[in-house]
Amino acid sequence: MPDPSTIDLATADASVFRPHMNTEFTLRCVAGAFPATLIGVDEQPGAQRELDSQKRTPFSLVFHCQSALLGQGMYTLNHAELSACDIFLSPFEGGDGWCKLEAVFT
Repeated sequence: MPDPSTIDLATADASVFRPHMNTEFTLRCVAGAFPATLIGVDEQPGAQRELDSQKRTPFSLVFHCQSALLGQGMYTLNHAELSACDIFLSPFEGGDGWCKLEAVFT
């Protein structure tokens, strides 16, 4: 398993993020910085893909953000226990003053 303080998104799997469920992250983009809670780390078993001689089960991350609906795009993901990384997020649900965003890893 990779060092959890350093995230290499090309090889990271769900185990890197699962210990940080229900903790706060910061999503940074050109519009500003937004607090978000990681509320889902979901794997799709049986759909493994070869990655440089390593196998990874596809997974998704779901964040809940107490903010106006944020747009689809690149965000810098920050967490107190992980290194920062750039991640592509897509909104899939939202309401007045909140939204959920998802990242999918194949």
